[in-house]
Amino acid sequence: MQSNIKNNIVAKRNELIEATYELDLNEQRVLLAMLSKHDGKKKLDPRGITITRDEYREAFDISKDNTYVYQSMKDGANRLFERKIKKIYRLNGELEEAETRWLDKKIFRDEVSFSITLFFSERIAPWIAELSGHFTRYELKNVGKLVNFHSLRIYEIVKENIGHEEYIEGKSSQEYKTLKKLIPPHLNQIEEALDNGHSWEEISDAFGLEVKKIDNLKRAYVRIKKKYTFDMTFEELKELTALQNSYPRWQDYKRRILEPAKKDISKHSDISFEYTVLRGPRNSVAGIRFDITENLQKSSENDYK
Repeated sequence: MQSNIKNNIVAKRNELIEATYELDLNEQRVLLAMLSKHDGKKKLDPRGITITRDEYREAFDISKDNTYVYQSMKDGANRLFERKIKKIYRLNGELEEAETRWLDKKIFRDEVSFSITLFFSERIAPWIAELSGHFTRYELKNVGKLVNFHSLRIYEIVKENIGHEEYIEGKSSQEYKTLKKLIPPHLNQIEEALDNGHSWEEISDAFGLEVKKIDNLKRAYVRIKKKYTFDMTFEELKELTALQNSYPRWQDYKRRILEPAKKDISKHSDISFEYTVLRGPRNSVAGIRFDITENLQKSSENDYK
């Protein structure tokens, strides 16, 4: 039985997440669908990466007709072919600005398979293939319903900042990972039971969790309750969302970009965040502090039925 594309993993080296680029929603969706079809730990396939119209529809829950779905794919691929990524380095005391194209070849099949094959450029390969060390991974299903580019970019920025914890999580037992999905619907009742002095063994029995190692239950509960915090300057945030030349006023950026992204991410993904403005001299916006929590219940709801 063919696996559901929504359960595929998207993986990117952190350098790519920290680069400056602008893609519209279709371009970003094509990119993410393609990356989810590639195992980030392996070399890129010299035959390219292929996605079909039906896979694209399934990945992003698109309910419109076949012609619309395939044309959206083609439009996204055509525009992605023209796009560039910008990285700024300081090398030997001098600032260097380098630009790289995402793709160097594209193939469309319009008659039978209604599929697209893309070939990533040689300089992009180290950021998406043979990954080790500092990279960020997430399931396609957790971004499939996000409705704009800025939501996707802010989601990735946030995921990068909790990525190390997830790397450690990947080495944990299967029971622990299962409990992380089973606990969220009972979270309030478990908190109440703990406040009332009930033991972890009693809680396991009461909610039918069938725990073999109580330590796994404790760890899963602590992880779900854990919050992550990181700071970023306003200028860094604008650059990562490709708005470095727009929205000089914080209030405008907050209203038009950050607040809609916050609502979108909280509603449709496996994380949510709050933020606090860090003030500088004369009440200027020196930075933004993000407080992140994982929404594991939403992640479970995003599982495909």
